[in-house]
Amino acid sequence: MMLIFRRIVQVIFLAAFLALFIFTTLGPGFQVPENYFFYFSPLLSLSLLLSAHYTTTLWIIAPLSLLLLTLILGRFFCGWICPLGLCIDISDRIFRFTKRKKAGFPSQARFYVLGGLIAAGIIGVNLFYHFQPLVILYRTLAFVFFPLLQRFVPNIGDFPLHPESSVTYIGTWSFLVIFLVILFISFFGPRFWCRNLCPEGALLSLLSRFSPLRRFSKPGCSGCGDCRTTCPGGRNNSDCIRCMQCLAACKEKNAGFSFKISRRVADLDIGRRAMLLSGLAGAAIAVGFTLDPLKKKLYPRLIRPPAALPEEKFVNQCVRCGECMKVCPTGGLQPCFWESGIEGMWTPRLVPVLGECVESCTMCGNICPTGAIQKIKPEDKKYMPIGTASINKKACIAWAENKQCMVCQEFCPYLAIWAVPRGKINVPEVNIRNCVGCGICERNCPAVPDRAIKVYSPIGAGYRKRLRTGGN
Repeated sequence: MMLIFRRIVQVIFLAAFLALFIFTTLGPGFQVPENYFFYFSPLLSLSLLLSAHYTTTLWIIAPLSLLLLTLILGRFFCGWICPLGLCIDISDRIFRFTKRKKAGFPSQARFYVLGGLIAAGIIGVNLFYHFQPLVILYRTLAFVFFPLLQRFVPNIGDFPLHPESSVTYIGTWSFLVIFLVILFISFFGPRFWCRNLCPEGALLSLLSRFSPLRRFSKPGCSGCGDCRTTCPGGRNNSDCIRCMQCLAACKEKNAGFSFKISRRVADLDIGRRAMLLSGLAGAAIAVGFTLDPLKKKLYPRLIRPPAALPEEKFVNQCVRCGECMKVCPTGGLQPCFWESGIEGMWTPRLVPVLGECVESCTMCGNICPTGAIQKIKPEDKKYMPIGTASINKKACIAWAENKQCMVCQEFCPYLAIWAVPRGKINVPEVNIRNCVGCGICERNCPAVPDRAIKVYSPIGAGYRKRLRTGGN
């Protein structure tokens, strides 16, 4: 009965996670500011504190409340609440009917992953987003499953799932691969990710070992080992995720849980030398990221969203959840790969040819849970340029072919394109004082395959030269 109740609770929390995911793009009547699950993550809170030196009242109170409950109930979050945990449980059910290969993988590895992430964070490089379970699941939903869902279910009632008829994201395959790997490693054991690799679980284990909610065996236990075989977490009080599967597996009904305060604290069995080496490895990776040559010469068209923090602060404060990209009404916000260096992987950038930054939209700042993109009013956007358009006169229809074409001026909402007389026609010129780099001119430019007008970023390499030469 307890196992059924746990499944119901898991489904409820996954449904809540998915509801917050869907409702963010259903229009003004349904908008939810952020996915509140993120705020309860101690790992995300720690990452912001270490690498970005950022925190708020909500980022303190929410994770502390989870840590306090963990101190009392143990790692219940992993077994009862975590949405990714339910997805892994489903894959476990599938692999249960196959011949699993037991991998001699140390469960302490998750602590070494956590140690490496903390060391990197102290140096000032945020690597936590690679391993945070909520972020991994949200990214996968946003970049892989949401575009597919939108194709088959474009509307919910009178509300479209997304203003664009079809939105796609660059590098979708990479997010799908990561998600599938997490599911398929369950072939080597139940909850393999949670038990051996998840740093969020490692952080909760540090407090779970003190929890008074403990598993016990009644005196009549025969020691058959069924509970040990079915356990996805571990019998140790710090490893146990309170999933209650041992209760269902015990044919003798001799297993149970009770609150019992004990002076004996579960041993974490973490090797000091291995922990030191993991910290050094994390620090070495962080130093390598800071010395990345791609970071020193940023992509010239690295256009950040309006009101994004300065680049160095931005890459550390952004947790790569993908919320800003999902709510972008044009689909213009896309994940970075090498454009911002390795350290800036999966951070958002505007790709104007796919979608412009809409004049009246501030959704990305409103939904950002970490403040990497700040909240602003739509009328303030004209004072916050994110780039500047530049015309390549050799590719421009008006300049190169002497044909009338002022499409860029027709679409520009900021009056940033001048019509300059040239013989019998007018040709476009960019008024850089008015241009904010929204990219609507580039998206609608009829010159193909390469647009004649492009937006360049002020933080990108060779910015001033490209403005003078039109990107030549």
